[in-house]
Amino acid sequence: MKEVSIFYLGLLFVIGLIAWHAYFNREATVKRKLKKVPGKKIADCEDGEIVKIAGKIKYVSEPMIAPLSGRKCVYYQVVVEENDDGWQEIIREETGKDVVITDGTHYALIETRLAKSYLQLDKRYTSKWGKDASRSQENLLKRHGEVSTRFFGTNKSLRYLEAILEENEQVVVAGIARWKSKNEISLPIPAKKVLYISHPDKNEPVYLSDDLGR
Repeated sequence: MKEVSIFYLGLLFVIGLIAWHAYFNREATVKRKLKKVPGKKIADCEDGEIVKIAGKIKYVSEPMIAPLSGRKCVYYQVVVEENDDGWQEIIREETGKDVVITDGTHYALIETRLAKSYLQLDKRYTSKWGKDASRSQENLLKRHGEVSTRFFGTNKSLRYLEAILEENEQVVVAGIARWKSKNEISLPIPAKKVLYISHPDKNEPVYLSDDLGR
């Protein structure tokens, strides 16, 4: 009986871990937050209001280059995982610049400094036994104090995942809305007023996703 009890306690613990991960992982958190915020058209947003808006990305300054694929973008996310008795995340790098979206008539500028995003990782690469890491992969690892090989020179089993936000891609974002004049924004946006979406406070980020099935 004691062995059976230990077995069921262990099973419940594993189920609890799975449920915890399913509820609190990045994808679930961002989707849950976006679902709670009412959606609005850009033109209908009011100052100081927590809103959710959607639109297509427009480049208004020189885009960045994604570190693995070399694609032009305004925001990227890369994840590196190592297979050592199971896949474990060892690197997550995420950065963005001027993310401007439009609904066709009005424009919004998204503050990405404190954004929490769920992006669809659409590029996948690997390095492993018999397959060396590329230069871009090595550079990414080096930035984070990691290497692609073990102490005795054999390749680690690594996978590299990348997501980007590029021009004309549709995204959804939630945050606090404030209207600013074109002069306040200092970007070549063809509008007299621009909606600025930022984080409500230091404990609540901007939520951003390219998954429109939110």
